[in-house]
Amino acid sequence: MLRRHFLLTPLAFAQDPPPIKVEVNLVNVPFTVRDATGRWITNLNADDFEVLEDGQPQKVSFFSRAADSPLCIGVVAVISGSQEEFL
Repeated sequence: MLRRHFLLTPLAFAQDPPPIKVEVNLVNVPFTVRDATGRWITNLNADDFEVLEDGQPQKVSFFSRAADSPLCIGVVAVISGSQEEFL
């Protein structure tokens, strides 16, 4: 079993907070593939890819296309007076 350890440090703290250590067994890597003319290539399979971590091949445990996966999109808009110059 492949295990990953990531060190997460929240940036919102003024002082150095204690690090958060998380053990991860699966990493989701969303991506898109386009051809030389910019068209999306949608008929690829897991065998068409090689995933490397620090130069070492990694096993693809699960592969799905965007049409096979749920999609969640969130949009947040701040339209107060203080953001007027950015609108």
